[in-house]
Amino acid sequence: MWFYTFLIGYLIFILGNYGKDDFFLIHYTSIALYFFTLYISLSIPKKRNTPSYLKKFYWYPLVGCLIMVLAILVKLGFLTFRLVDCINDISVFFHFVFLGRFIYVVSNKMKIQKIICLCVLAIMLFFVFYNISNYFNLATSISSTGLFILCIFYFYQLLNSSLNLKLIIDPSFIICCGIFMGSGILIISSWIHKYFQTHKIDFNMGFSFAAVGTVGFLIIYISIITAFLRLPSKN
Repeated sequence: MWFYTFLIGYLIFILGNYGKDDFFLIHYTSIALYFFTLYISLSIPKKRNTPSYLKKFYWYPLVGCLIMVLAILVKLGFLTFRLVDCINDISVFFHFVFLGRFIYVVSNKMKIQKIICLCVLAIMLFFVFYNISNYFNLATSISSTGLFILCIFYFYQLLNSSLNLKLIIDPSFIICCGIFMGSGILIISSWIHKYFQTHKIDFNMGFSFAAVGTVGFLIIYISIITAFLRLPSKN
């Protein structure tokens, strides 16, 4: 309960300061949530019964924290955009591979999901090899589409399962719901941002849609935190 109280309070703070320095508000919010997720994913498994697929989950927020710190350093002028562009490209691969593997594992390793993962990775590698311009936005939309489809197969299998699961406390269901909603937002925001860039429409409007994409990542992280906090305590 305390986490959601803090989250609501922080959202009120963000809305109250909207327009003053949106970049820093968005990125400071992101980095605070990423570090909190890292702390939760490292501390909770020691105190609660944790499924095997969550025990190494701290790698995801750890990479997220690194990316957000680098983004702040670039904004402050300590790093070049070229270096961070390279790291961002790698982070998109990590984002898809890590979450895609998670969905694949909790879906009992459906063959169709494995094929989807391989196809998405092949497309992303193709864009890297041919040095496609504006790769990050394109890769984000492709990886998000892949994760979105993987979640659909997960939900389909869940609906056809005979197991009597309490979904409200099932960590895999909570995280997959977050990935599903977050990926949906990322698909829309990345394609709209790319459209604005391609047609050279208002830069500020394009940046706003890019910022909306960050909300997609925040939803994924909130779902991870929720999943860990709902784990049962060790007897």
